[in-house]
Parts: sequence; structure tokens; C-alpha cells
Amino acid sequence: MSDGERSPEAAEWGAPTGSAPLLCLPEHDLFSRRAARFRFLAADSHLGAYLDFLALLAEAQQEALTRLNPPPLPAPGEQGLCRGQGGGAD
Repeated sequence: MSDGERSPEAAEWGAPTGSAPLLCLPEHDLFSRRAARFRFLAADSHLGAYLDFLALLAEAQQEALTRLNPPPLPAPGEQGLCRGQGGGAD
């Protein structure tokens, strides 16, 4: 998902009404792209210091995302049970 796009709602994914929303992790380079954009904008802006701060924040978020281990998926035999209980999409 790129900057400016909104996250789809659970109902748009086909999740059962009243179920917990699905986990949707950001693209692997989302925060590094944001950091680069903030730095680009900071060069010609009176808000340069603030945009540089946002770039540092985005870089920290990218580092945290890089260190994040993907959650384990249920075994194939358990996935059908999870779907039957409203625990995720296909």
C-alpha cells in the first residue's frame, strides 16, 4: 500500500461481521520510502527540521519492521477450523 491509500476495512475483505480484523502488515519497504520522501520534502521547506524528524521516525519504524518476525500460520489441517471460527480469510 502506498502513502495516501487507506487500509481496506475487514468487511471489504469478506470477514464475517463481528469478527476481529485481520492482521495486515505493511509492505516491506513502506517506512524507508516514507523516510526518503520526508527527506526530499525537507530540502526545500521551512518545515525542514520537522520533516527530518519524521524521516528519523520512519527509519526507526522500518528498523522495527525489519526485526519483526512474521507470525506463524496454523498448520494446514487447522486453517479450515480457523476459518470456520471466523479466524481469518483464505
